[in-house]
Amino acid sequence: MIKTKNNNFNSYEYIENELKFFINSKIRMKILNCLLYEPLTMKDIHIKANLTYSSISNNIHKLEERGYITQISGKYQLSNLIKMKLWDIIDFNDSINVLNEYSNFWRDHNTESINIESLKKISQLKGSKIIESNPTDIYKTHNYFKKLLKRSKNVKSIFPFVHPEYYTIFENLMKNKANIEFLLPKSIANSFIKSMNQNLTKIRLNEGKLKIKSLNNVEFALTVANNFMSFGLFKVDNSYDQNKILISKTKEAIDWGNKTFEIYKSFGKNLYLSL
Repeated sequence: MIKTKNNNFNSYEYIENELKFFINSKIRMKILNCLLYEPLTMKDIHIKANLTYSSISNNIHKLEERGYITQISGKYQLSNLIKMKLWDIIDFNDSINVLNEYSNFWRDHNTESINIESLKKISQLKGSKIIESNPTDIYKTHNYFKKLLKRSKNVKSIFPFVHPEYYTIFENLMKNKANIEFLLPKSIANSFIKSMNQNLTKIRLNEGKLKIKSLNNVEFALTVANNFMSFGLFKVDNSYDQNKILISKTKEAIDWGNKTFEIYKSFGKNLYLSL
């Protein structure tokens, strides 16, 4: 194996053996999956997994030998360690599925700007969908995003640019006393704020319901609200792809969006807004 300063695979053989033991047997995986949430009798496993008693018995014996399963009062249960390993495998599986299912979103886009901590949790985007404009509906992506944004209450946005229609939408959100946070390139922050009602903007800033910071090198678009998460990327030619975004309404994706926003917020700088 090639040695590097930070070798993330220095236990490759151990990892390989562990994974082989798990995934080389669908029966073992079924048994482990059944026991992941609660202790069960052999009969319970037989009913839930639709496995024969002989195959259950044989594989449970192998799992007991490894210390993965123990039997207490006639019920089999997983050790705490194996539960942790299983959740990691499930998370890894979800991450691979997210990358594969949305491959036409990640492909031909610049993903280098995504923070490593956010990439580690990419599995949380499971259940998202790609919204993409097409020749018969060239504004599909923009209109879909606007529709969701108008229904939001609490909004956090990282914008590499600001569409002219956003001014009115965010002004209306401020009128409805929504909590709004922006991370914007310094070059557009002042002009964006000045394009909205100045008196209302001052009031919301003083109330703390409107917060804005500048962020250098904004190379993606992220909006996370109480009801959705939207994520957009730049193309490899460094132009922002306005025709394709990843949208999700799941709690996990919204959590991912919030955590990602907070990471970049820590890099943001307070602005003096001349209103």
